[in-house]
Amino acid sequence: MDARQFDGFALVDWARSACLCDVGAPGHSLAVAVTDDGRDVLWLIDDAELHAEHPRHGDSRQPHEQVGPLPERWRERVAWSAAFRCGRPTKSGRPCKLPVDQAGGSCSFHRAANPDAERQAAS
Repeated sequence: MDARQFDGFALVDWARSACLCDVGAPGHSLAVAVTDDGRDVLWLIDDAELHAEHPRHGDSRQPHEQVGPLPERWRERVAWSAAFRCGRPTKSGRPCKLPVDQAGGSCSFHRAANPDAERQAAS
């Protein structure tokens, strides 16, 4: 199975979607779809086509239904999210996302910025 076959797929997030019946478009929905790279896109869906016996669109080989090893790009994402992160505030106020060796550890940038931490590590 080639991981490239999943490029370009999007899954509908029905919890964030809405029927357009109350705004003059009965039988249509505005759907929020999440692409394979995590972006949100809006789709206008014809409900009759969606529920047709033989829809013209769609693919039964959806990525979330597949079994077997994860494609390489998804393995990389899982590995990146599973690593311990520094978490110290950056100049922008967001948590630092640099990997560290253990939970609660700080990266080399934040260790160098905190001289007390260097003294505690030396003792």
